[in-house]
Amino acid sequence: MRKTFPILSGGGASIDLQLVIDHGGQAKANHGQSVTRLAERGGLSWSELHAVLHNRQWQKMDANVAMLECRALEKKYLEAVEPRENVTTLKAEVERLTVALEKAESYVAGNQNIGQNERGFLLDEIVRPALAAALHSKGGSEKA
Repeated sequence: MRKTFPILSGGGASIDLQLVIDHGGQAKANHGQSVTRLAERGGLSWSELHAVLHNRQWQKMDANVAMLECRALEKKYLEAVEPRENVTTLKAEVERLTVALEKAESYVAGNQNIGQNERGFLLDEIVRPALAAALHSKGGSEKA
């Protein structure tokens, strides 16, 4: 779950914190405070946030227009950021499952009580399909 930045007098509204942090220099220039400090103090109004996210000094504007434009910018930002985060998560899951598969293959290959046919069955019918199913459920497309 991503952290959020509060909207001052926004009825509990918030926006992605990292998006605001990425414009921290403008927030500091406009308000003389860090993004963290602004969040601690209740955040920014929609029009103040609009100025920060568009890298310009604050000027009065309609709060609804500011909100809609900030939300549109946030949507574009998250669409660009979230796939990278999902890929990182998937890579870690593939690595974990690959290690598990290697351990299972090693166990099956080294177990003298299991015949060659049983080894092949365990690997081909149980271990590899389980890995493939786990990858598929996580959105991966790699074959085991």
